Amino acid sequence: MTPKEYLEQVRKIDRKITLLEEKYEEIHSSLYGRAIVYTSDGAKKSSHDNSMENALICVLEIEEKMKNEIKNLIKCRIDVEKSIHTLIDDPLVQEIFERKYLLFQTWEQISLKLNYSVVHLHRLHSANISAFSSVSSNLSELQSVS
Repeated sequence: MTPKEYLEQVRKIDRKITLLEEKYEEIHSSLYGRAIVYTSDGAKKSSHDNSMENALICVLEIEEKMKNEIKNLIKCRIDVEKSIHTLIDDPLVQEIFERKYLLFQTWEQISLKLNYSVVHLHRLHSANISAFSSVSSNLSELQSVS
């Protein structure tokens, strides 16, 4: 994994979190169309399970899995953010990296916010991107082992 791929994974993480949240909402909203069926008078045990109860159990299991996955994705995002602050000393360069890789701003947007030319931002970015090579190579080694 290159340093740039390491930093750009945050965009993928955010998209994945959004997708998981949308899937959960879809599953959750589908439950509201169901009704609880009370066909038994209690004297005899029904051989059919309550479909609403089964659906709720299924949604709760899915919700738990999704929460765990979102939690792991958020940890990855936080790791990228921490590495920006750990590996780069200059506050201006930190802000450039945060705006580019955490806020997903374009070079033109960053240029307007910071009052620097796009060329100068690219120069600062290029000079500091190599700081992430150790983190991204360690990550690549871990991914190849898994």
